[in-house]
Amino acid sequence: MNPYLVSSRTFHARNEAGAGGFAGDVIPMYQHVPKSPHMKAMQDVLDITAVIDSVLARDFGGKGRGIHSKLDSVRQPVPARLDRRLRYLAAVRNKALNEPEWEIPKRDRYLAECRAAAIRLLDISRQRQRKLHLLNRWLAPVRHWILPVATFAAIGGLLLLLVQGGGAAAALLPGG
Repeated sequence: MNPYLVSSRTFHARNEAGAGGFAGDVIPMYQHVPKSPHMKAMQDVLDITAVIDSVLARDFGGKGRGIHSKLDSVRQPVPARLDRRLRYLAAVRNKALNEPEWEIPKRDRYLAECRAAAIRLLDISRQRQRKLHLLNRWLAPVRHWILPVATFAAIGGLLLLLVQGGGAAAALLPGG
């Protein structure tokens, strides 16, 4: 998910406010929420954790509403140390959002750790994409003939087993 959200709720909120707009507008997440002083103070935290959230969804295949659920459902595993760090950062963010009187201790350090975690996630994603790109470049010249050759080899192997009287090959065939 992108740190920018275009939803029907956002669109309707802009129209009700008289701002106009259309479904293609890119509106920062949380912009449509009335801003209390607490939410204004939390905006930098929300922005950087939204980036982490979007990278987990886009590049790692995470599903769910928050960082915790995305980490639980990622298709591409996140290193254990980074996973623990992201869960901690999300827990601190959640506590600060849900308890307005609680302030993040050493806020500047927390934001620096959030940025470092986001950068690390992006680095891992780029490395994986680079490996995939190299594999695709290597396979590109042979891709059009690999499947027919593999199919021919598999059928040939089965026929060879069948001709030699292999019981295993006969069991694989229908009615065998």
